[in-house]
Amino acid sequence: MITIEIDEAEIAKKNIEMAGIKPKVEVLVGDALKLIGELEGEFDMVFLDANKREYLEYLKLVEDKLHKGSVVVVDNAGSFADLMKDYLDYVRKSGKYDSRFIPVGDGDGGGR
Repeated sequence: MITIEIDEAEIAKKNIEMAGIKPKVEVLVGDALKLIGELEGEFDMVFLDANKREYLEYLKLVEDKLHKGSVVVVDNAGSFADLMKDYLDYVRKSGKYDSRFIPVGDGDGGGR
């Protein structure tokens, strides 16, 4: 598992260690728009939780690393839909993806 962190790397590392999964997670620190292109291999799952206006750029950077059956999950697709309209239009209309919206919680981190 790989996580790319630009602002919260130390918090991520602490949470990973507390969860007991440190040997299974590589924490990369920096700008994901620059680091994604350096990653090798295919991804079974991608989770995007970053600058909502850049989601489409992130997706296009990982597209060649996805395989049939890969899952892409994005955070806040409901509460920030206006900021990620280009991303949502692309995944819904490109014919490359089977897009689903699953509401989870209220978007403020508190859940329901």
